Amino acid sequence: MKLLLTAYTAIIFICTNVFAQPLINEIMYAPTNSGNEWFELTNTGDAEDLANWKWKDATSTLRTITTQNFILQKDSFVVVCQDSTAFKTQFAFYKGKLIQTQWSALNNSGDNLILINSNGVRIDSVNYSSSWGGNTGGISLERKNPNGQSNLPANWGTCLDPMRATPGKENSIRTKEYDLTLKKFVTNPVSPVAGGFLTLSFVVANSGLNIATNSSLKIYDDRNLDSIIQQSELINSIELTSLEPDDSTSNEMTVQELLPGKKQFIALINYQPDQDTSDNKLLRSVFISEPGQAGSIVINEIMYEPLTGQVEWIELFNPSSATYDLKEWQLTDNSGANKITDSPLVILPGGYLIISSDSSLMNYFSYLKNPDELISIVVVSSLSLNNSGETITVADSLLTEIDKCSYSPSMHNPEIEDTRGISLERINPALPSSYLYNWSSSANSLGATPGRKNSIFANANSVSSDITISPNPFSPDGDGTDDVAVINCKFAFTKGTIRANIYDIRGRMIRTLANNELTGSEKTFLFNGYSDSNEKLNVGIYVVMIEAIDQVRGEPVTIKAPLVIAAKL
Repeated sequence: MKLLLTAYTAIIFICTNVFAQPLINEIMYAPTNSGNEWFELTNTGDAEDLANWKWKDATSTLRTITTQNFILQKDSFVVVCQDSTAFKTQFAFYKGKLIQTQWSALNNSGDNLILINSNGVRIDSVNYSSSWGGNTGGISLERKNPNGQSNLPANWGTCLDPMRATPGKENSIRTKEYDLTLKKFVTNPVSPVAGGFLTLSFVVANSGLNIATNSSLKIYDDRNLDSIIQQSELINSIELTSLEPDDSTSNEMTVQELLPGKKQFIALINYQPDQDTSDNKLLRSVFISEPGQAGSIVINEIMYEPLTGQVEWIELFNPSSATYDLKEWQLTDNSGANKITDSPLVILPGGYLIISSDSSLMNYFSYLKNPDELISIVVVSSLSLNNSGETITVADSLLTEIDKCSYSPSMHNPEIEDTRGISLERINPALPSSYLYNWSSSANSLGATPGRKNSIFANANSVSSDITISPNPFSPDGDGTDDVAVINCKFAFTKGTIRANIYDIRGRMIRTLANNELTGSEKTFLFNGYSDSNEKLNVGIYVVMIEAIDQVRGEPVTIKAPLVIAAKL
């Protein structure tokens, strides 16, 4: 029994000396001044005299810390440094104990710092690596838990204090007795839409040394977007399970019937004993888009054959009154699908998004260097447009097709012999992208109008008469002004078929705009002043003839209107 008691006492003594003793607590191995390396000792046990204690790194001989009596009290600190003057200059706030000793340079890529007592017993050893932290010039490597393993990488990390080190005081990353941490707060889907749902997911971890009980996670809908928690904005409170140290728990909730616009949520851990509340709160913002639909965002301009030294690009335009987030949207061409952006990217009503193969686009169109809120630019380096033509498709995050355009060189103004460096511009965003005559060459002096109203834009005036033509007269001379006539027809029926043709003054049909196409109560055509054989028509008076049949009643409708092609003086 006596032998057993003696053995038990020895075990207690050994364990006490392992965990309650002076140990290495902080290391400055990569200072901005290479002559200002140091390490800090702290004492987790009873007072200890450091007289004749020694230290070394992986390759050096033993070096004495001090030959004088030097008492290190429990829970106190001492800095062992290379140059006390340099240390005091950098850390003027330090008022603690400081020992300058013979030095062996600490390796920035990693080293083994060893502490040995006056009896030659190794008391502590830290075989650190630059991957542990503290590898940025002038920021120390700190120990998290003094009672944790010295050579456990997870027990060390980069100092987070604004002073870049914490000599003489508690380490900035020291593990607390009680500490819950909100590790993760994510929202799904990545691009939520109005009327849909949003899942909020959370991970709470126990970063403290003791079991955590009686805690909760509170979620707030920050309706006024001020990032300030208000009790009236609380939408859920989740009671958390008891958590052992280093354990975690996952929780989630769903928000339904989303309204369009920016939304913001705040998650907060409620845990009374928590000794570090700086990691208890996270905020997440999301943008709720209107549901994507055809025509909500349109392909508006294409630069597929730039001049030497310039770049290819595509312009998207938002002609609607809604705001859209293009995060996770895709642009597809012959080379495959390209994600436009992984980050939130809001395009406002009347706004433009320019997708360029290179940022040098802004060197030629200098006004893009300081864009307003209606202009966004993203670089998709894999963008590669075919000079002979191809099909471009825009799809939202759910891969719903939003717009599609098959461009070709034949869509350029026939009067332009060399179209290199000249973009294809959309004439009217409200008309289909597939409509060949809804595209033509830019008339801008720079050859294109990225982020600006298209130079050949034409709008259809909606009035109560059966047919309107605007402008009339028009001058299809390629100068960007009045180059296209917009012909708008209205009918009393809701479903019918239509034929639309242009005749010259002699009654000869020279251009077919529609041939037995389906129509609703309204139909719009574009006329560019060219015949079916792609010949430019002469100045003069022409006749637009619309023939339609009401499919419900079988009644025919015929409309005629004069159209004048003029020339500018």
